[in-house]
Amino acid sequence: MVNPPTGTADVVVTWSQPPFGGAVASEWTGVNQATPIGDTDSAAEGSADQILSLTLTTTSGDTGVSGIGYWDNNTIPTKGASDNVIDTPTPVNEEVVCGSSYQNASGASVTMSWDPSAGAVTGPMTAMVLKDAAAGGGPAMNLVYRSIHTA
Repeated sequence: MVNPPTGTADVVVTWSQPPFGGAVASEWTGVNQATPIGDTDSAAEGSADQILSLTLTTTSGDTGVSGIGYWDNNTIPTKGASDNVIDTPTPVNEEVVCGSSYQNASGASVTMSWDPSAGAVTGPMTAMVLKDAAAGGGPAMNLVYRSIHTA
């Protein structure tokens, strides 16, 4: 949401079809309001033990953000070595696990990844670049609120 009003608001996710789904949300300040989102990408569900990885085009000061959803007996995936945890992947019901991470860009790209636990099936994974307002003289980007989960 670009330049949301000040105050408290709910993030509501409604699924049109059961049985399972997952979503994560986080709050950031210092995001460029004219062009908040840069490059985006996604990866479909992987097979058991498949690491999902996405490379996004960035400029210095941008932040890559990724989210993962996967299912397999509440096992927990591991974020990529260069990624920072927004929220530790957490089971949201008997089978679905959601998590999110970010990586500050220092050059032309960031590569974000998730490694499933042994035998787990990953996917899907989504990622996007948040454009930094500081590049245009605004405040530096900052993660304010950690993710929420819903199933």
